[in-house]
Amino acid sequence: MVESSSLSSVVIKKIKKTYMNKNSKLNYITKPKINLDQQVLRKVRFLVPAQNATISPPIGPILGQFGINIMDFCKQFNDRSKFIEQGTLVFVDLLLFKNKSFVFSIRMSPFSFLVNEENFEDIEETGIPIFVNLSSLYKILQIKKIDSPINDLSIMRSFFGTVRSMHLRVCNDLS
Repeated sequence: MVESSSLSSVVIKKIKKTYMNKNSKLNYITKPKINLDQQVLRKVRFLVPAQNATISPPIGPILGQFGINIMDFCKQFNDRSKFIEQGTLVFVDLLLFKNKSFVFSIRMSPFSFLVNEENFEDIEETGIPIFVNLSSLYKILQIKKIDSPINDLSIMRSFFGTVRSMHLRVCNDLS
């Protein structure tokens, strides 16, 4: 078994050999390379209606506290969310950098929002739970598949778990 002091001395000798230059002096790195992760000031995640980004709340106060150009964000967001139906809630993942620049990505709506947007049978007066059509879940699967790297079976399993927690039942046909 090797002692830790002898092991560390071996490691130090190897490091010295790798950083030796022609004059047998240590070649120290004076400026370390700064990763993009070290420049990130804040990561922010919020919900915004697609194609409806304005400088009014909630976007204005969120971005204003960091000194970011809100109009620039709104223009970029509205341009990038044109393929989504207007008014649909989407997640925005925003990375704020120390130099007041930003990068954002748009993620699709949460599953619970999409289920509530679908037309489904409501029988609350008899105490029977609400039913969701299986074809509606398939439509939601096609939407959520855009920004999810996992396979369809895993997405559907998570859908069924969410449906169960929402006290809904899935049926093949509502008629």
